[in-house]
Amino acid sequence: MPNTTGAMWCVSDGCRTSHNGNMRSCKPFVSNRTKGMKVLPLLSITLALAACAVAPSKLSGLTSPAEAVQAANGNPNGGARGTFALTVNEIGVTGKRIFLDSAANYHDHDNLAITMSHQMARQVANCLGMSIANLKYRRIVVHGVAKRVRIYFVRGGKYTGKYYYQTWVRVTSPTQISFAKRMPTVRCS
Repeated sequence: MPNTTGAMWCVSDGCRTSHNGNMRSCKPFVSNRTKGMKVLPLLSITLALAACAVAPSKLSGLTSPAEAVQAANGNPNGGARGTFALTVNEIGVTGKRIFLDSAANYHDHDNLAITMSHQMARQVANCLGMSIANLKYRRIVVHGVAKRVRIYFVRGGKYTGKYYYQTWVRVTSPTQISFAKRMPTVRCS
């Protein structure tokens, strides 16, 4: 049914994702019959933007890195909210971020990267009672949203036009990370 109210509506080509995948926006859809009508102000805009919002899917129970990557790929704009259990197999440091990787090679498709700022890393270390460097080979549990992040290849300071995806969980609070509880040892008789 055509839009005859002059309100903003999301149409299949009207919703688009910004370059960083965090914001969604809608273009106004106004039919020829309603060009002269005033658009309903705030309510119409709010409803239109709410219709375009992409919520993360929710995973139940403890989720492995491979399951988190698969769920994030299944919902590329919203990601997957859950509780992720992983062993830190590599720790990466850049000028702006710290990465706790579930795979030894961060390029691995099934790698789940837990990422945080240097300031947040200090807070996490304080909460855990251990430096971030000592988390290697430790089992941790992280609460958050696993999202696909496009990583561009750069050569000589210029973008090559090629890219790949990583799956990140951004840590914004030290309470998102804890040590995994050890399972009791079961002895067979």
